[in-house]
Amino acid sequence: MSRKAKMTWPTAGRTTAGGVTSRVFDPGTGWTLQEARGLLEQGYSPAHVARLTGYPEPMIRVGTGHARLG
Repeated sequence: MSRKAKMTWPTAGRTTAGGVTSRVFDPGTGWTLQEARGLLEQGYSPAHVARLTGYPEPMIRVGTGHARLG
């Protein structure tokens, strides 16, 4: 007769103590995401801001008027 073992896996995003962990994207360039978005508002292109700050273009465009659909 085989035994049934209950397999348990940690819930994604939670530690064993139940605290929520968060992931922070830091490109290591010294720019914050808000500063990168500020450059967009000053008229710089998303591609230029991405090269300068290290953030991916889609991440910079989210929440701004520069979001592309499709």
